[in-house]
Amino acid sequence: MLSVGARTLLKIPTQTDLPASLDSLYDRWFAGRGYETRFGGGWSFRSRGGGSIPHYEEGRSAGYDICLEHRTAQFWFGLDSCFRVHVKCENWVRIASSFVSLVERDVFLVASPGRGERHRGFGCFPSFEGFLSRHSDYLAGFQEVLSPDPAFTRFFRGSESMVIASRFYSDEYEICGIEYF
Repeated sequence: MLSVGARTLLKIPTQTDLPASLDSLYDRWFAGRGYETRFGGGWSFRSRGGGSIPHYEEGRSAGYDICLEHRTAQFWFGLDSCFRVHVKCENWVRIASSFVSLVERDVFLVASPGRGERHRGFGCFPSFEGFLSRHSDYLAGFQEVLSPDPAFTRFFRGSESMVIASRFYSDEYEICGIEYF
């Protein structure tokens, strides 16, 4: 359920037997852990059900547990009862099929040829197909890598960089493309 790369980021020993259920996995092995990447990203995972500030209570009343924090994104992130990841925009918007996908996404980026020195944006598109159509010539030099969460994120590995197309944090469905060098 958790790759060696994800275990490395979270400092979970590779020989550890992890529970199969997402609730036990989160509570026993994610809560209280966090990491940063050379790209300026990373996540912190707090205990579920904590916090008494209005945003936490508002999230709980809407069915979300605000227990995730991205190192650079200034949004509220929460888990629903199925452990899917959502971000609070005007509405709650799903951005990943589970909290595991967040870490596995960063594993791909950390293993990429990019060194974290710079990045560039490709803009936002109404679909993955729109992104691919607009940038197909440029992406012809890249190899698409199997994504752990293809409904939300797609990866394209080049010789010196990685392009990631993913669900943008907005109420409108948009795909945002970023290349990491």
